[in-house]
Formats: sequence, C-alpha cells, structure tokens
Amino acid sequence: MDLQATGPAKWLMVLPPEGAARQVGEMAWDALCGLLPPERRKLFDIKPYLDGFDKLLKNPTDDMVVDLANQSLVVQCLDFQATHLLVLALAPITAFTVGLLRRNGVITAHWFYEDFRQAKYWSAVVPAYQHFLAIQRGPVEEACRVAGTRFHYLPTAAMLPPRASVRPWRERPDGIAFIGFPSAYRVEVLEAIVREGLPLRIAGAGWEKYRGPLESFLTGKGWFGAEEAGKLLDGARIGLHVPAEDPRADRGNSHVSPRLYDILASGCYLLSEEAPLIRESLGPCEFREFRGPAEAVRAAKALLTEGVSESALASNRAHALAEHTFTRRMRDIMDRIG
Repeated sequence: MDLQATGPAKWLMVLPPEGAARQVGEMAWDALCGLLPPERRKLFDIKPYLDGFDKLLKNPTDDMVVDLANQSLVVQCLDFQATHLLVLALAPITAFTVGLLRRNGVITAHWFYEDFRQAKYWSAVVPAYQHFLAIQRGPVEEACRVAGTRFHYLPTAAMLPPRASVRPWRERPDGIAFIGFPSAYRVEVLEAIVREGLPLRIAGAGWEKYRGPLESFLTGKGWFGAEEAGKLLDGARIGLHVPAEDPRADRGNSHVSPRLYDILASGCYLLSEEAPLIRESLGPCEFREFRGPAEAVRAAKALLTEGVSESALASNRAHALAEHTFTRRMRDIMDRIG
C-alpha cells in the first residue's frame, strides 16, 4: 500500500510515557499543532495504553503490556492513514512495529534526545527506522551508517516560555544560577565555586539527598518547574552549564542540554563546560567555556568582575528565540524527512 500517493503528509507522533522525555515530547507536539491542521496530525500517547493494559491483564508482564500497546499504535496509524511516524525518545515502540509500518509505506523516524551512554536501547532499534535524529554524533552516527539509516544531528530547544523582555544584566540581583540534578562531576564544580565565595543559587530534582557545603545555596529541591526556572534565570547574571558526566574522558559526546538555550533566552551570560557540539550548535552566540572546576572558578570571577556586553546578551537572546525553538525543530524535522 502506497500511503504517499493518498494525499498530503499526515504525521503521527508517539509521546513517551513519563519524565523529562515526555516533557520534551509535549513541547514538540504543541509545536507540530501550530504547523499542521488537525486532520494532518495525530498524537499517540502511549502512557494510557501501558497503564490500561497493566490494570486489565490478570498477570501482566512488561513485554505483554508493551506488545499490546504497540498493536494499538499499528491500528491507529493505519486507520489514520499516517504517511509519517515520529517516535520520540524512550517511547517503547518495538523494531517489529516500526518495520511493519515501514513495509506498509509509512516513513519512520525516531528523535533520540537522550544520552546514548545512558539510554542504551537505541542500538537495537536504529536498523528499523529510515531516519534517526539524535543529539550526539559518534557511535550513533556510525551505527546509522552501518544500518543504512539516515542520520540527522538535531538537538532539542528552549523549554521555558519566551518572555517579552528581560532585566538588564547589571540590574540582576543574583550571581550564578545552576539548574539540574546532582552528579559527582556537577558537585565537584559547584563546590569549587562556593569555596571561592562566589554567589550561587542551585535548583533541581535530587538535591534533597545532598549533604555538604552546597546545602545553603539550594533554592529549590525536587521538581523545579518552568515558572520557577524562569524566575531564577531572570534574576541571575550567569547561567552555568555543567554536564552530568565527567567530560574529560569523552568531551566530544557532551551533548547540548535544552537548558543552554533557556539561559541564552533569559538574558543570562552562558558559562559552559567546553564541548565541540555546544560550540557547533550555538553558532554566533557569545559565551565563555571552561575545562574543569578550577577554570570554571576563574571564568566566573572574571565575568562577575569585568561585566559583559548588553548588546552581546541581546544578540544571544534574539538568536535563541529565533533559531532554537521547538517550532523551528519541528519544521526542520518535516523538511528533512517529508
């Protein structure tokens, strides 16, 4: 069956069941809704299916629940006469399901916006897809080459709602802001900063378990929503990016967190651990890089002492709001795949 001959492209997107991957997916879907009329888009939210089958079955197993949810996807996809299937990261769609839909004329794509070193399922599903979009290159790109799957480098985008205006840099009451969960490397960098007496505010899930010198700098524990994150960045002069993994052994695969775009869009000056993909993705933006805790301290001190250019901050903000939105990302996906 040649679905491509039936008319305009019709996109079916699969939403992940939980966590940050789902939050990214919801923003991607909202963007797609702004780009396509209702009759050309459909959302398959897998969470109700996983939850429903788990309750319905007498002795469910994970595999059984996933298989039934996948069968529901196939039925909806064919009934909708989708021409394009976009599966988002961590949605448990099997290679068999993707292959079945592909054989029925559906163009299949997966946007893998997780770290390939953490979410390791990717290698098993790469060969099933025609298109594989990822936030890193390296092994993922090579696996796509071997499998004959078309690889696309595509980072995520700013997560915070855009603000009409932001406070001038010199009028901001706070120094450095960091938002993210704790990891050994992040704690190492942040503790080095507070030992030098630099002003720091920390927020993010997981810090409630932390005990140490950073406790008095924690401004939010547990889930830190968009409104709280926006307020924190609006009051900070420097937005700090520290990767969860120690980059010293694998700097080339340090991916671009959506928080970097949030920092630029909020009018903060970005201070980031050096990474080739970040430099590539931010293009003309002005920001400062460091390697390791000692350099982070030196760079932060210099920025707070010397100040930064308001015109550079304005340019960074304009670039982030124009080029690094989910609307722009969804347009890119449709242009590359459609």
